Amino acid sequence: MRAGLLEFNFTFVPATEFIPLVFAARDPAGNLVGGLAGEVMPGWKWLFISLLWVSSSHRRERIGKLNGSWRDTLLFERRSKIVGIA
Repeated sequence: MRAGLLEFNFTFVPATEFIPLVFAARDPAGNLVGGLAGEVMPGWKWLFISLLWVSSSHRRERIGKLNGSWRDTLLFERRSKIVGIA
């Protein structure tokens, strides 16, 4: 399915490579407190984030803060962001 979609897309936009990307956020003690997984598409100058997680104990500390990004979230996640919970 992905190969077919990319083949179709590449008829309209330049082909680009997809470079897997994984980041881990750790506290000073080395404990995992967040992470991101996605792909960099240098030909399009895009970063696609498929997973983003921040431990509830470390939210509101600007870990995972994304500027100039498009986020696909579930309705309950958007509501929590709007009212400032997450």
